[in-house]
Amino acid sequence: MLADVQPGSPAANAGILPGERISSLNGVPFDRFETPLVGLREAAGTDVQLTVLSSDNVPRDITLRLRTIEEAADQGVLGISIADLLPAGPLERPVTDVLRLAAERTIEAGGAIIGGLADLFSAPFRSAEDGPALSGPVGIAVGVAGAAERLGFSGLLQIAALLSANLAILNLLPIPPLDGGRVAALLLRRALGGERGRMVEQALVTAGALAMLLLFFWITLGDLATVFGGGA
Repeated sequence: MLADVQPGSPAANAGILPGERISSLNGVPFDRFETPLVGLREAAGTDVQLTVLSSDNVPRDITLRLRTIEEAADQGVLGISIADLLPAGPLERPVTDVLRLAAERTIEAGGAIIGGLADLFSAPFRSAEDGPALSGPVGIAVGVAGAAERLGFSGLLQIAALLSANLAILNLLPIPPLDGGRVAALLLRRALGGERGRMVEQALVTAGALAMLLLFFWITLGDLATVFGGGA
């Protein structure tokens, strides 16, 4: 739903009003979980056809020219702000669509998490001005509380799903005492065999557990410094 239409903008000149909704761009409907702002920005400076739904759900097609990126500045290519993508309330969709969307979002989140694993190793070398690269339970709790206040219950569910995917991927890392590390230690024990393999496995698990405790302690100190001191 459109929260605001800027005076003199392409949207205002085309007669688009606050409270209306953009349901499609160039004949392509928007998914419930997508924002029109992304597609509009990609079409900056071109003529586009929008399907706009009035407050009583009456559709009309509008053709207009979007601002270029340079012209848009901080006002956007169309000159609108979004309040909500669709009215609140239940939405009926086929189970296959829901499963497909869940799989796509999980894959996207997994890729972002894997790409962000570099922070796990670069964190000790970051300066305080860069902000904390990692967050422990304290930082996560504070961040989730703030996000839940801004995004509401649906946003909180998305954050919970992202945290679950994060934990699942991190748990596969070959670092004792994580599950991935446990598997790696067992494979190494089998490769070495006998008493030597057992001793190496125990040493790896013990060293990994100590390293994880130290990392947890260090991250928690950083979280507390951020929460109570305003910095890392």
